[in-house]
Amino acid sequence: MLLSAVRPSRLLRLSILPAALLLGACQSKLEADIGVSTPPATIESLNISVPYVDFKDTDSDVHSFDADDDSTFDILEYLNDDDDDNDDDVFKVFEDKSAKGDYASVRPRFDVSAGSLVTSTGAEYPLTLVSQPDYISYPLSVGKDDSETLLLTLELTFSLIDDTSNSGDYEFKPVIRVARSDTAGEIDGTISTSLVQASSCRDGRTVGTGVAAYLYSGSGITPTDYYKTDDVTNSNQPVAAAFVEYSSDDDAYAFKIRNVEPGTYTIAWTCQADSEDPETDDDLTFIESEDVTVSTSSTSTVSFTGSD
Repeated sequence: MLLSAVRPSRLLRLSILPAALLLGACQSKLEADIGVSTPPATIESLNISVPYVDFKDTDSDVHSFDADDDSTFDILEYLNDDDDDNDDDVFKVFEDKSAKGDYASVRPRFDVSAGSLVTSTGAEYPLTLVSQPDYISYPLSVGKDDSETLLLTLELTFSLIDDTSNSGDYEFKPVIRVARSDTAGEIDGTISTSLVQASSCRDGRTVGTGVAAYLYSGSGITPTDYYKTDDVTNSNQPVAAAFVEYSSDDDAYAFKIRNVEPGTYTIAWTCQADSEDPETDDDLTFIESEDVTVSTSSTSTVSFTGSD
């Protein structure tokens, strides 16, 4: 009797096990993480929420994926993996294991109802979300047993408009770029100290103020500032920007542009990035530019020294 009571239970467990294994093998995993470009030293924190990520498929139908955690967080804590508060350089937005499909474009959706920007002086300002980001064309096929992770980078220099003198807040018009986690590279660069300390670059300001590197798709691009309105978009729009920080190891001003799609780019630097207004043609002056190639999962280096 004991044997007959045990055998059905064993058979039941054995019959369930292959089904569970089969279910796990059929997962189509899609994940989206978000990072941020290096801001000016005047910005201490940016508190936002990312409650959804939207994908449009090849039929233009929208698939919205809920965030695993939609609470407000400081995205600048995820600027690099040396931060004391975390070990990640991206915030993990969502992971879905049944995301099979053919997607054509993607965008995160933001919520700043409890958000704020805190400056280096400790002043805190509310954020006004002017619009959600545009969909970024990024063909992606997630099939049976596939696993894909997208890196979404918030380009802070192109996303904020200082309206504190009028409304008392910062306008937030998020600009995003996209890369795959398994192929993305990065650019490490330096600008010689003598160039940054030159009186023409300082222009009466603290050394390093306004100094940033801008990145453009393609080689030989004439650098310009970011400029986009409802009616006009700059034809040579930069895709990324990163402010510099002094590096004692290099005795130079260093910058890093993370999560870059492999390809050929033009990179240039300016002393006037603190005058960047994303809705205005600012006519920034760029000091030097050069071509740079980003290879799969690798780091490219750039050094601006002022010499040809």
